[in-house]
Amino acid sequence: MAADDRDPAGGRPLMTLREAAAATGRPPEAIRAMIRRGRLVARKNNSGRFLIEVPPDLIRPDPAAATAGVEAADSRVVGLEVAVEEWRAAAEEARLEAAVAAAENRLLREERARDQERMGRLEAELLELRRPW
Repeated sequence: MAADDRDPAGGRPLMTLREAAAATGRPPEAIRAMIRRGRLVARKNNSGRFLIEVPPDLIRPDPAAATAGVEAADSRVVGLEVAVEEWRAAAEEARLEAAVAAAENRLLREERARDQERMGRLEAELLELRRPW
């Protein structure tokens, strides 16, 4: 169905017999019968083919499109789950690195305190040795 094939008055899409049958899920003979009974309106286009106004309540959703949408959503969910696991692993790695850095920082502070204490003792000993007789 082309984008320009719309009923100017009602705004309903105009479809060929084959398109109308596919959209409603009914055989072409059933669509012809609905036209004869007045349930559907048909008009001839410039090439002599009938274009049928199909009301939205007769159009059924395409199960293949719905399935494709579900499959696409499922694959997106799987992709997002993989991304979540990658981020969790990265966060865990960052937590471990932070814990190691904190432990190293504590050890360096303790070592600095010991060095400052030793330096203080050595300065006191040096002063004692430099004292005149």
